[in-house]
Amino acid sequence: MARCLELYLDWIAGLESKTCVESHSAQAQFCSTPGHLQALHSVADHHVNRQVNRAGRGTFDWTNHFDHSFSSLTPFAEVGIANTVADSLLFVRPFTTLGFNTHLQGGVKYGLWKIFSVGASGYDILPTGQQTVFSKVQGGSSNSASSSHKPAFLNNQQTTGTADIAHDDGFSTWIEGKPGSVLDVELGFTRSIHYDLNSVSFNIGLNFGRLYRKSH
Repeated sequence: MARCLELYLDWIAGLESKTCVESHSAQAQFCSTPGHLQALHSVADHHVNRQVNRAGRGTFDWTNHFDHSFSSLTPFAEVGIANTVADSLLFVRPFTTLGFNTHLQGGVKYGLWKIFSVGASGYDILPTGQQTVFSKVQGGSSNSASSSHKPAFLNNQQTTGTADIAHDDGFSTWIEGKPGSVLDVELGFTRSIHYDLNSVSFNIGLNFGRLYRKSH
């Protein structure tokens, strides 16, 4: 059983940069924003993620990760609290939020053959109290939540309202390959049921710690 403590520090609205460091018992991994080189997740003893956004509001995300392997099958679960809805390696959302939430995720990974594995998970984000949604795809003014049937991030650049405007739930599936000790590749699909939104992601990860040790 492994326990993962994640602390996210960022600044809401308009992501400009993102860095993170994952500390492992035997190695350190470094990653940048989705779309650039990234360290694909494994079980981490400690995860620190820092984001810098235009509005300058500090946020946090505290997450516990549990997993256990049964031969080739590895069930896992995550539970955490935060005051923002964070992106993941598989799903870069078209918005960010400011407001307290509890987030849950559960799934399973299965080793297919040598270098390949597949996985699937479901997630649920449960906001509480007043929420503010910052759109990454809309410019313009700030408004309170309206009766429009469109998601808040499609109405205004900034929307403040009840917990409903920041709720999300859905599922992800992925296939991962490890063609070498320093390289990971991952192709994933995420379906946001609440927003009726599909997302496809491709990530490449480099283990710089092992790469450095190999070169020396």
